[in-house]
Amino acid sequence: MAKSKKNIADFQKAMLSKAQYITPDMLPPEVTASPVELPLPETELGQTIDEEILEKFRLLAHETGKDYQLLIRQALAHYLGLKGLRLRDALMALQNKETSVKDL
Repeated sequence: MAKSKKNIADFQKAMLSKAQYITPDMLPPEVTASPVELPLPETELGQTIDEEILEKFRLLAHETGKDYQLLIRQALAHYLGLKGLRLRDALMALQNKETSVKDL
């Protein structure tokens, strides 16, 4: 997919549009309260989630009304599903290549 080139007029239109973005003053006080030093959550395999990424998941969870841990699991399942498709396609290509070599 090719990238579309942007020009100054496109940026000016975007700046002058009435689009609203989530700002910290729009969030409830419990979300924007001063950060508390919390230990990073660890998974069963000992991997940690970056605090910045975790905060993005928490903000998204607040907007969607879902638990942030559920969102993390859904994102991971989606990512692994996409990787699984690529792996399956690679294996099929390898099998096709092997069968075409055997036919020679």
